[in-house]
Amino acid sequence: MELAQERGARVFGVDFCAEMLREASRKPGLAGCVSLADACSVPVSDGAADLTLCSFAMGYFPSPHQAIAEMARVSGKGGRIVVSDLHPWALAAGWTRSFRSDGRIYEIDHHQHPIAAWEAAAESAGLALDWRLEGCFGEPEREIFRQAGKASLFAELSRVPALLAMSWTKS
Repeated sequence: MELAQERGARVFGVDFCAEMLREASRKPGLAGCVSLADACSVPVSDGAADLTLCSFAMGYFPSPHQAIAEMARVSGKGGRIVVSDLHPWALAAGWTRSFRSDGRIYEIDHHQHPIAAWEAAAESAGLALDWRLEGCFGEPEREIFRQAGKASLFAELSRVPALLAMSWTKS
């Protein structure tokens, strides 16, 4: 949101976790741009967005179909929908979904969706695939592992796809 706003976009973000919204509100310019809401029922009109971004949240939805259908609803014709999350293989390897706020670690119940479920949901919503990315940790992340006291795990974990991201266009 910050990057888009810096480039002149009007931004609006939703999350169902008040602690996550508190973190977002601490970023310059975002305090009035976020709202507590269910992303499967976004409080904006049909076709309002040129870009709809769902960052590391797909696993929090019981159904990728409902979530992606809602993203398609709020996106205008020719709009782009970009979704990212932990890769299903990372979850299968035991990785957890959590974030820190005010010194606490928050873990939220989540669902594991296979890649095929994302693809089927997008197809049902009438979206055309632009690209798909499956990324692993690399050298830029080595220092993060070292600082977390997990440098010994870097080689092993860098072989597991950590990120799944897909982009579609609404026709």
